[in-house]
Amino acid sequence: MAFFSGAAAGSAADHIVTGRSRWDNFYKFSLARSMVLAPSLRSSCVGVYTPDWLAQEEKKKKPVPLRCQRVARASGHGQDAQDQLGLILALGPDPERMSEGISEVLTPELGPWRKNSKLATLVLSGLAKSCSPCSAEKVLSFMVSSRLEVNIFHTNAVVNSYSKRGKWQLALNLLEKMFDILVPPDKISYSAAIGACSKGCQWQLALHLLNGMHVARVVPDVICYSAAISACERGSQWQQALGILYDMFHISAAPDRICHNAVISACEKGGQWLLALKLLISMPEVSLVPDQISVSAAISACEKGGQWQLALTLLQDMPGMRVMPDSICYNAVISNCEKGSQWQLALNLLITMSESQLLPNVISYSATISACEKGGEWQLALHLLSSMPEKRLRPDVISCSATLSACQKGCQWQWALACLADLPQLALMPDETCYSASITACGQGGQWQLGLHCLRREMPAIRMVPGVVSFNAVISAYGDGHQWHQALNLLSTMSESRVSQNEVSFGAAMGAFETNGEWQLTLSTLSSMPRARVRPNQYSCNAAVSACRKQGQWQLALTLLNTMPDIKVIPDVISYNAAISAYQQGSHWQLALNCFEDMIENLVRPDEASYNAAISACEQAGVPHG
Repeated sequence: MAFFSGAAAGSAADHIVTGRSRWDNFYKFSLARSMVLAPSLRSSCVGVYTPDWLAQEEKKKKPVPLRCQRVARASGHGQDAQDQLGLILALGPDPERMSEGISEVLTPELGPWRKNSKLATLVLSGLAKSCSPCSAEKVLSFMVSSRLEVNIFHTNAVVNSYSKRGKWQLALNLLEKMFDILVPPDKISYSAAIGACSKGCQWQLALHLLNGMHVARVVPDVICYSAAISACERGSQWQQALGILYDMFHISAAPDRICHNAVISACEKGGQWLLALKLLISMPEVSLVPDQISVSAAISACEKGGQWQLALTLLQDMPGMRVMPDSICYNAVISNCEKGSQWQLALNLLITMSESQLLPNVISYSATISACEKGGEWQLALHLLSSMPEKRLRPDVISCSATLSACQKGCQWQWALACLADLPQLALMPDETCYSASITACGQGGQWQLGLHCLRREMPAIRMVPGVVSFNAVISAYGDGHQWHQALNLLSTMSESRVSQNEVSFGAAMGAFETNGEWQLTLSTLSSMPRARVRPNQYSCNAAVSACRKQGQWQLALTLLNTMPDIKVIPDVISYNAAISAYQQGSHWQLALNCFEDMIENLVRPDEASYNAAISACEQAGVPHG
C-alpha cells in the first residue's frame, strides 16, 4: 500500500490511528509480559515507540547527490536488480557509509521503482538470501523516506533476513513499525519473527507472538506453529512444545513431520524418553512417515534415559519403517551401549556400519573405545585406536583418553605412557584426564616415580596447571607404593598451590597412612577435613577405623564407628567388618555377635569377611557355633 501525502494523508489520519490502536495495545501488552519473563532483555528488545516515525524518517532524508542526478538523467532507465544488489553488498558493514551508498545507488532508480514495486522486492529478497539484514533495513528506510510504495512483500523480505540471522530484536521492531506504514503483518511476517525468536533462544517471545496472532485476526499456519515448537525445543521446554502440538490437533491444523520431529527432540533434551517413543509410534496414526531425524531423536532420548535395549530395537526396526539408518543413528546406539557397558554390542555395531557401507567416524570409534574401556577390554581399545589412521580417521582427545583409561583399568602402565607420548605426534594436546589416567596406571604398577614425573615435569612443560584430579592420582600412587611421607607432603602442597582438596584427596592420603600402619596420622587427617571444608565420607571413616583396628586400637575403632551417624555417614559392610574384628581383638564375642545382628537389621548385607570375623570371635572365646 502506498504512502499518503498532502491532503490525502490528512483525511486518512483518523483511519490510521483507529486501525493501529488495537494492534498497538495488544503488541505493547504482549511485549510487556515478555519483559517480565526476560527482564535482562528490556533494553535490547524494543526501541522507543515513535508515532511520528514517518516524520523522523523524512528528517533523515538527505539531498540527492549531484553525481547521482547526472547518472539518472544520462541513463534514462534503472539499473538491473542484480547490479543494484551487487553494489549494495559491496558497501561494507559501516552503517554511515552504507546509508550514503544505498542513497547513491537507489536514487536513480526511484522512477522505475515507483512504476514497478517488484523491483524493490527483488533487491530486498536478494539481500535476505545474502543474509544482509542491515542492508535490507537501510533499503527499506530509504524507501520510506523517499515515499515509495512499501508493501507486505518488501517488509516480509526484511523480516526474513532478520530471521535467518536470529536478529529477534530487529524483527520485533519491524513487526511493530509495519502498522505505522499501513502494512499489517501477515502469517509470513509472524512466522519469520517467531523463527528469529527461535534462533535467538527467546521461546517466551515466540509463544507471545503465536498467541498474539489470534488477537490480530491472523490465522497461524503449520509454519508458524512449527517455528514456535522449534523455539520451545531450543529452550528445552518440552511441556510447551507438547502443548502446542496438542493444540494443533484441536484446531484442525494438522501437524507435519517437522513439528513432530521438533517435539521429539524437545522431549529428548528434557530426558522424556517415554514420551519421545510414544510420539514416534503415533506418527503413522496421523498419516506421517518417520524419517531419520525422527528416529535418531528418539534413539538419543533412549540414550539419555539409559534405555540401550530400546535404542537397539529402534535401530533394528528402521528398515521396517522404510528409513535407512545413518551414521548419526548408529553413533547414538553405540553411545547407548557404551553407557550400558555393552562393549560386545558396541563392537558389533561398529562392524555392521562398515558392512552397511556407512563410514564410521571419530564419534563411532570414540564411543566404541569407551565401551571397551568400561568393559575392561584394554587390548581391544588399543586395537581400535591404532586402526583409526587406516580408516583415514584422526583420533581425538576423547578416543585417546578413553584408551588411556582402559590401559589404567587393565594395570597396563607401559601402554598408558606410550599412548600419552604419542599424542603430540597426532597434533593433540593431552588434557588432565589423560595425565590422571596415566598417573593412576603408574601407581597401580608400583611406578610412583613416573607418576610424580608427569605431575612435576611433563604437565608444567606444556603449561598445564595440575588440578585436583592429577594430585589425587599421584597421592593414590604413593599409597600403592608405600610412600606415605610423600602422600602427606603432596596433600600439604595442594593447599599451598591453591588446589582445592576434596574427599578423594583425603581418602587417598588416609589410605596410604592406613596401609603403612600410621593410625595417629590417619585420625589427625580425618579431624582436619572439616577445616578444609571437606565432609568425611564412608571411605575416609573406614580408613580411620581400619587403621586403628590393625594397630590394636580397637576401642578407638569402635568409638569412630559409633560416631559415624553423628557426622551423617552411614556405615557400610566394610565399617561393620572392622567393628566385628575390633570386638574380636578385645575378646568381646557377645558384642561382636550383636554388631553382626545390627548389621542385618540396618539392611547391610554381610559378606564372607563378616561371617569369618564373627566366627573367629566365637572360636576365640570357646563358644560353639553352627
